[in-house]
Amino acid sequence: MRSEFWKYGPCRHEKSTLVKAFDTYKDKNFTILGVSLDSEKMHERWIDAIKWDNLTSPQVSDLKGWKNEVAKLYVVRGDLYCILLRYYLMGYFSD
Repeated sequence: MRSEFWKYGPCRHEKSTLVKAFDTYKDKNFTILGVSLDSEKMHERWIDAIKWDNLTSPQVSDLKGWKNEVAKLYVVRGDLYCILLRYYLMGYFSD
């Protein structure tokens, strides 16, 4: 799984690349989780950006901006920040 932290604004130019990657690999045990770093006042723009950019991968936000708990956990320091995660299940590596 790839977690992508983003907010409405300049980082959106990369979205087409992520949409292509998600569409190509979604049936191969791969997903992209979009975590918005937008605040409550940007809620409508965030929803609109999901539609305009044709984001079909899961998108989440607590609308706390830079105080987002997951962003703090992963020490996110930029608008477009990506983390590639792999899962371990019952001691076996799962691709």
